[in-house]
Amino acid sequence: IYQNVQVLGDLTEDNFNRLMSAMTDWVAPEQGCAYCHGDVDMEEYGNDDLYTKVVARRMIQMTQNINEGWDGHVNANKQVGVTCYTCHRGQNVPSDIWFKMGAVNEAAGGWAAVQNRVTVQSQYTSLPSDALETFLLDYGRIGVHNLEAHVAEYPNEDGVTTWQDTERTFSLMNYVSNSLGVNCVFCHNTRAFYDPEQVTPQWSTEQLGIGMVQEMNNDYLVPLEDVYPPERLGPVFADAPKAACKTCHKGYQQPLQGTNVIADWPELATTGAPVYE
Repeated sequence: IYQNVQVLGDLTEDNFNRLMSAMTDWVAPEQGCAYCHGDVDMEEYGNDDLYTKVVARRMIQMTQNINEGWDGHVNANKQVGVTCYTCHRGQNVPSDIWFKMGAVNEAAGGWAAVQNRVTVQSQYTSLPSDALETFLLDYGRIGVHNLEAHVAEYPNEDGVTTWQDTERTFSLMNYVSNSLGVNCVFCHNTRAFYDPEQVTPQWSTEQLGIGMVQEMNNDYLVPLEDVYPPERLGPVFADAPKAACKTCHKGYQQPLQGTNVIADWPELATTGAPVYE
């Protein structure tokens, strides 16, 4: 019925149009269909002339992958799922995306150059501003320095967690806490803070969330860098916009306070044929 349908091609015309209408409300309620298709006749809707359509297609695939492959995180407490609205909330560009910042302290060099300046990424603290980049993009090892005194180890040795790594970890944890509107003991046990055998169930849910965001950034968002126009790229490194915990959660333990957003949209719940109930 329609041309160049690379995803959602197994839907009926009615269900396809139903989902397209919903996506318009979720992402571009003011611009309407023209946001992705342009001000053209419907016969030309199959064209890939606008970057927004190319990006939207990939975002559909990402949403399906999140619902299908990361069920342990997204539906840890109950079925809620994610749709485009989970992040976009009626905006073309979701709030709380992030870009690489590089050095933020012009008065210093090296390690000191990425901290001691309040930034969005550091949650307006003096903690390092490259924690999201290190852990949610570059797969850095999250951890703190050795808790024993006088340990015979050196920062240049493999597997040794440095003070710099520790401060980045604190920066990330502070970001996670603010993203979910919780404090440290939501995941950690105050009596045995660093003991992985005495954490709360939410700790495992968060670990899955970190893995999910790493995959989102590296497999879906960063590869779109060449598709975006210059005004959509980062101000320092011209990098693609990336996601993190706050992009979905926006200050709440569960996005949209745990509302089940996927129940009415089985087309986004799986990469296969949707199951209607």
